[in-house]
Amino acid sequence: GIYCMRVSTDYDRALEIFKSVEKARPNRPATFLGDIYRRKGDWKESIVNYENAFKFNPRSASAAHMLGRAYAWIGRYDKSEEWFDRALSINPDLYYSRLGIARLPILSRGDTKQARILLEALPQHVLTDYNWYLLCMLERSYQELLERLASSPYDSFFEAQFYIPKDLAFASVYYQIKDLPKMKT
Repeated sequence: GIYCMRVSTDYDRALEIFKSVEKARPNRPATFLGDIYRRKGDWKESIVNYENAFKFNPRSASAAHMLGRAYAWIGRYDKSEEWFDRALSINPDLYYSRLGIARLPILSRGDTKQARILLEALPQHVLTDYNWYLLCMLERSYQELLERLASSPYDSFFEAQFYIPKDLAFASVYYQIKDLPKMKT
């Protein structure tokens, strides 16, 4: 099922497999079903399955976090923050929920000042540095961004859905400030 979901992206087959597992073992959380429906773009079913997974294990910071992400993806930022907060009440050190909360001011209100305050409180991490890149680009704080990129220990910014080499990030800043010779190097 995981192979069908993540590798061959045969979501219908993955659903068949996980639903048969669910019938045989009803005491398993529905997290993978939530993931599959999310990948299919069926947000309602995705959230239903993540909520079922959380009901199955109400001490799962991961399930609460996934609900926070799912609600953010559909623009329900109030619910997103509620679930990220719940994840952090279970595991106060859960970096990804802290990052999710730091992104909500931008997503919900375009509030870069509040996002900046929340990002400052996060530890150095490849995704923290990537979100600084996004925030500085939104604010057009290009000099600050060049300094942050230069001091970042990461050669690229990446997660499961994206990969951005640091050289490309530098080039995008130089393009914005119209320094085409540096952009090309």
